Amino acid sequence: MCFSGLKNCLCKVATAALCIVLFPGAATGQFLSDSTLFYLSHSTAVPGMSDTIIFSINSLYDVGGFSLILRHERSALNLSGFTLDGTRCEGIPTFVSSFEQPTPDLVTGVVVFSIMHSVSPGDGPMTRLLVNTNPSIRKGSLAPLIFFDEQPGRRNETSEPDGLHFHVPDVIQGSIFFPIDSLPVIDPWNAGDVNLSGIGWEVADYVWTLNRILAITSDADYPQNDLQSALSDVNRDLMPWTIADLRVFEDVILGTAPAPPLPYIPVRSILHLQSDSIWYTGFDGTPVDTLLIPVYFSNSLWAGAVSFRLCYPATALTFVSHSMEGSRIPLSWGIYPGVETTDGFAFVAMPNLYPGTDMDSIPPGSGHLVTLKFAVLHPPETTIPFQFERLQTRGQVNAYAASDEPPMWNLVSLQQIDSRVRFSFIRGDADGSGFIDIDDVVFLIEYVFAGGPAPGIFETGDFNNDFFIDIDDIVALIEFIFG
Repeated sequence: MCFSGLKNCLCKVATAALCIVLFPGAATGQFLSDSTLFYLSHSTAVPGMSDTIIFSINSLYDVGGFSLILRHERSALNLSGFTLDGTRCEGIPTFVSSFEQPTPDLVTGVVVFSIMHSVSPGDGPMTRLLVNTNPSIRKGSLAPLIFFDEQPGRRNETSEPDGLHFHVPDVIQGSIFFPIDSLPVIDPWNAGDVNLSGIGWEVADYVWTLNRILAITSDADYPQNDLQSALSDVNRDLMPWTIADLRVFEDVILGTAPAPPLPYIPVRSILHLQSDSIWYTGFDGTPVDTLLIPVYFSNSLWAGAVSFRLCYPATALTFVSHSMEGSRIPLSWGIYPGVETTDGFAFVAMPNLYPGTDMDSIPPGSGHLVTLKFAVLHPPETTIPFQFERLQTRGQVNAYAASDEPPMWNLVSLQQIDSRVRFSFIRGDADGSGFIDIDDVVFLIEYVFAGGPAPGIFETGDFNNDFFIDIDDIVALIEFIFG
């Protein structure tokens, strides 16, 4: 009886120690970074349907428990539960096992095995999250799933069976891919006739496809959208309107490659690989009239084309120009940036081919891609949302085309997708009230004509940014308020 009680007591103590590793404040925890690889397999889901997301761990030691915290696209999915069936954990008794959705865009969870059981070292699925996907999500999009480490009380980690050592793993981000409906079956030799002229592989077809990718045109501009989408999918990867298709168009039109038929590329091959990413470092300062945003690119395959889309309010920023100084893009490439819409900006870069020349590619690596220059307009707020397109839609993709033949479409991870441009003043807010109104006009009139007090920050009164505060600023401010 005494031995049994002692055994139960020891089990409780050991189990409590195991729980410590999965919550902050564990003085006995030993952080061993890069010792475990968490990865999230890419999942394909159908809008409005139930699906599963598989999480796997590649561990070099016995796993006695693990926890996850994941940020996902807010509008993409909702958690309905989880299961260990069909995983490496199936049949192992658990002391604690729970997953929840504390906020609309977060999923957190923890699995702690019983004190006498653990998962052996190896690689494979550990749990399956059961999710319901949003029926209104756009088909042909990719919803990012990002491991997250800023939730109080939780982190992404694994525990050894003794509960005294836990590991902070490397992570590979993943996504949920929402494929479009099956495209019409077409004769491969008719592919490329995007403008339905009866003749494929024309320059006009190439321009139609480029305009769709740059967001100059939309689905509404295509009278037979499903058919034209199928005709634009010239590399036959079941994803229309991509830069990989543009690569094939260029090769065929310029005579550097024969026209199709082309081999079919499995959909899974177009999803991004480890380390593929596009990012910028954000901005935090006091811009006067212009804003420079350097964009960086990391690729694990040879890249034959690159594109991305940024979103921001057109009332706050407007695109001015780009600079390729220090860029990884070869000099022989053509750049197609500067297409600005009401909510963002699209960038595309591809080889500028001529018959008889070899195509340059960007070798695997990481570095500067392009510096974008924006004019800062008169912002209504002190911060401006400035982020990459989070849902990859047809024709507006953050991706690169691999230089394999036929080119594949590789989607990339996005870093700092929630960065904001921060301002310490509002140009035009002469009286410092925090917003622009008629009181600012009165304040400037008194300052310019009646010897009233000067604006606390000179730039707030210099509305037209000519380095003087005079009647021209008053006129410009009145036009802005009432115009």
